[in-house]
Amino acid sequence: MSEKTTTTGGLDIGAVLSAARMKRELSIATAAMQSNLSQEIIEKLEQNRFGEIGAPVFTRGYLSLYARFLGLNEAAVGQAFNKIGREPPPALRLSAANVESQSRSYRRSYLGSWLLLVPVVLVGGFLLYQLFDNNSWLMKQINGAFNQPAQQEGEVLTPPGGNNSEDIVLEVGGNPQVPPTTPEGVPVNPEVINGITPPADTATMAGSSETPPATDNSITQAPVVSEDSRGIQLTFSTESWVQIQDNKRKSVVSRIIKPGEKVELPADGAPYNFNIGRPDGVVMLINGQEQPLDNYRQKNSGRRFNVDIPNG
Repeated sequence: MSEKTTTTGGLDIGAVLSAARMKRELSIATAAMQSNLSQEIIEKLEQNRFGEIGAPVFTRGYLSLYARFLGLNEAAVGQAFNKIGREPPPALRLSAANVESQSRSYRRSYLGSWLLLVPVVLVGGFLLYQLFDNNSWLMKQINGAFNQPAQQEGEVLTPPGGNNSEDIVLEVGGNPQVPPTTPEGVPVNPEVINGITPPADTATMAGSSETPPATDNSITQAPVVSEDSRGIQLTFSTESWVQIQDNKRKSVVSRIIKPGEKVELPADGAPYNFNIGRPDGVVMLINGQEQPLDNYRQKNSGRRFNVDIPNG
């Protein structure tokens, strides 16, 4: 076997294999078919591309098989391959241009992540602010979905079904109204005007020129409360979802209440916790006396109330 050396002084295995094959006047395809090796493996062996074949143990086996097929010394080829495997691999060097390109790519990726993160943080902070501030625009929209708008002064109250020419209309505010009459001119009983009964002195003095004496509605005599009448009574004028818990956190009411319904709560369950979807349509009586529900509103909440019953 004629030996050929590389620039490092070792045996040029690929050149030796290629020269032996051509000496036998075999093409790579013919050698692959007769040696049961693939053309790709033979090409890599003859070009010294051993690192592309796989693990050294497989490369050594291919070399031994191919050398035996070509009639070469298998031991010499194996020793030459082992010597190549013991040589340290060349050090990996990066040029200044490669280092600069890597730094630019890293900076671009880092900047893109920040540009994506900043809008997410801003949107999340805005939503948190809107949710925790009861006076924010978002909370006003949410509360407005549960609270019925208050009746404006001067609006016309009409019964369900529209305002026909024969409907009885009661205007809120403005000048005193003349008692309505039917189309035939017959006075209508004031007790049937939209279910609202005016004071007796107004009805009797409708045609009189005397001015009725002013009454002071702010001074009322508190009724005597008996032990049986102690408790809370809720009257609903609008449909509303209601949840009520007693002092033991037991659910007393949890349902949708229709207009006109009443809910009575005994005194022994106080204090009560209310969650009312539309509190503007609720009238509350405590021990028979009407109490503004808004006075018991929890802080930063438009629908939750804590109501207690006094002992007196």
